[in-house]
Amino acid sequence: MERGPTVLNSSDVQLALRDCYETTYRIYDHSRSGHNDALALVAMREAEDSSSGGLLYEQIRRFEERQVYKHFGLNLVQFLELPSDIVRFVLEMSLKRQQSNAKTQEDVVDEIQRMAEG
Repeated sequence: MERGPTVLNSSDVQLALRDCYETTYRIYDHSRSGHNDALALVAMREAEDSSSGGLLYEQIRRFEERQVYKHFGLNLVQFLELPSDIVRFVLEMSLKRQQSNAKTQEDVVDEIQRMAEG
């Protein structure tokens, strides 16, 4: 603020405060001299991205990892439209089914190995 231009009106004050905010929170460094980004005001910055890696992305990952479609026949849109308590339950049930299937497969492999040895 001390090195900024002379303030002439309220619009200048708003712009100066926005620049200070963006520099302070590392959204965009307005204090760098010689760098004039014409889209600095409207460009999406990583520090402002509140959606990537959020709950929605996590639920999509879990939908895929837990094979919800295979176990329940729900496509992604149908799954995301469910109430959150039902989503948690579906994910929990899918995980249990995966674990059960893995145990069954281990048991089959063990039985085949016993038969081959005997």
